[in-house]
Amino acid sequence: MLKRLKTFLKKKSEGMMGSTTAILLWLLLILIVTFIFMTTVYHAVSSSVRNALTDSNLAVSTISLKSFGETQDLLVCGKSNSMTTYTDDHSLTDEVYADYRDVLVVNMELDEAGPPMSKTNFVYGGAVTVDYFIIYNYHAEEDKYDVFTYNEAGFVSLTHETGQIFAPNGKRVYGTSIYSQISFPVRGYFARSDNEYNTYGDGITAHIGQLSAVTL
Repeated sequence: MLKRLKTFLKKKSEGMMGSTTAILLWLLLILIVTFIFMTTVYHAVSSSVRNALTDSNLAVSTISLKSFGETQDLLVCGKSNSMTTYTDDHSLTDEVYADYRDVLVVNMELDEAGPPMSKTNFVYGGAVTVDYFIIYNYHAEEDKYDVFTYNEAGFVSLTHETGQIFAPNGKRVYGTSIYSQISFPVRGYFARSDNEYNTYGDGITAHIGQLSAVTL
């Protein structure tokens, strides 16, 4: 009788161990599938945001036609100033930032009820902030850049730089260009990062930037 009981308990123990192993394997499989799915989603979002930033940058890249006719330089100045001579007065580029923000709202389907702008869905977790909006106006003859840097409040700083210069994402600037970068909280289960300033995960903020060259 005792021998039968031991045999029964042994078989029951082995059965429970097998069930536990099966459950753990299923949980591992679920985690792997979820990780692959979330990673795919984040890559798609990253690509979509970069496309939206590129479109927004180039949508506001109106140059001074008068200055182009005089020097052949492509100098971003805003639509209302396209027929005036370009100067490094930031008032000529103020409208560029305002227009960029309006275009970005449309391209990314953002809620502009803020500030700040926002978007909430499966991936986006709320406020969308413009970290950088920078206009690099290049003067070929002087090999000089007028660099206009705006913040979320629309405040602008102006510097003059020569030689090799780089955007905040580490990309080298070649000629007149516009760089913009936004950040937003990301929803998800796994944190990951790449070498283009993007960080994803639960409670993590994504920073995505794009440099766009201005051409005719």
